[in-house]
Amino acid sequence: MSATIRMSRRALLLLAPSLAALGAGMAAAPAQDTPERIATDVANDLTNRRLADIVARFTPDMAMGLPLPTLDKVWSGVLRQGGPVRELGPARLVEVTSTGAAMVIVPIRLEHMALDLKVSVVRDKVAGLFMSPSESPAWSAPAYVDPATFADIEVTIGAAPTTLSGTLCLPHAAGKVPAVVLIHGSGPHDRDETIGPNRPFRDIAEGLASRGVAALRYDKRTQVHPDQFARSPTVREETIDDAIAAVVLLAARQEIDAGRIVIVGHSLGGSLAPRIAVDRPGIAVWSSWPERRGRCR
Repeated sequence: MSATIRMSRRALLLLAPSLAALGAGMAAAPAQDTPERIATDVANDLTNRRLADIVARFTPDMAMGLPLPTLDKVWSGVLRQGGPVRELGPARLVEVTSTGAAMVIVPIRLEHMALDLKVSVVRDKVAGLFMSPSESPAWSAPAYVDPATFADIEVTIGAAPTTLSGTLCLPHAAGKVPAVVLIHGSGPHDRDETIGPNRPFRDIAEGLASRGVAALRYDKRTQVHPDQFARSPTVREETIDDAIAAVVLLAARQEIDAGRIVIVGHSLGGSLAPRIAVDRPGIAVWSSWPERRGRCR
């Protein structure tokens, strides 16, 4: 059996034999542990980089298709993209075939993404190992959001070759309204700062717009243009320039009160808020670092 290894921003496939074929031709043996426990052990071993222990659980075909050096390379790539593991969810059994092969999913929440680790277990051995974007429940708007009070307007931030797409939640109002720019934390993020079923920037933006405050959020440059970051980006390239471009866009719109634009930063965005404000005098700062709140004149 040959290994198939595919890595992308949307999904990672470590080894994908047909689940229906798993267990075929293998001698029956009494189970020594539950598939859920085995999958949980594999997830814990990944988290703690005990990769040799995982390989020791592989079926012969799996061991040939996904040797230790390859597993190490692929998992290192996942950590570079997603950041460190923050939490493991409970294992859940999703399928058992007539041959006795069991598919178990263990949710893994990393700093910048949520994945489902899918472990195929046959006779206490790991016969398949998969990763894919989390199948967490879909996002739904909080109760404080009233869609009838605002409109979503698609906008473009900055100039080529680093343009970014964004959404301006604009309240239905007769006069000019105050506005907020939402600035991401570190790492690649979409405009909603999506992680699993959570979209905190969308929650904030639509909540503000429901109360008469415009809110602009946009996809982060490190997500949209990752090819431009072969080397380590500066914080200006990663965050500052695009945040300033977002403020400029708001200030130029006739619906926005240019004298009441606030930047709201999360994590890295909060720590950089004063530097962003220095480059765009007159904006207010609401930082996740309380001692850095205020107005830049």
